[in-house]
Amino acid sequence: MRLVTDIHESTVVIAMSGRLDGAAALEFERQVHDMLLQETGDRLILDFTALTYISSVGLRVLLGIGQALRARQGNMVLVGLDETVREVFEFSGFLTLFRCVDTVQIALADEANP
Repeated sequence: MRLVTDIHESTVVIAMSGRLDGAAALEFERQVHDMLLQETGDRLILDFTALTYISSVGLRVLLGIGQALRARQGNMVLVGLDETVREVFEFSGFLTLFRCVDTVQIALADEANP
């Protein structure tokens, strides 16, 4: 798993590549929570364009991050789910829990015009 982070005003954008499973998911959770504690923004865009796999542990981590953001009146948008990852989200019911869009640009435009 590889993370690349960018800040756009009050929005944190994290691009992830590789697999979000097991230990990688727990490390991802720690890094995201640390980052959100340091940043003033409560908006998170997760760019999964290069994510190839997500496990149930990865889903649980996303659920926890989403709940933490909602408790702070924040939100999370998922970007670029490939077919395999989208199927996991669909079968688990997670597509109804998170906003999913095709590109980071769309997510940023939506954040600029709530």
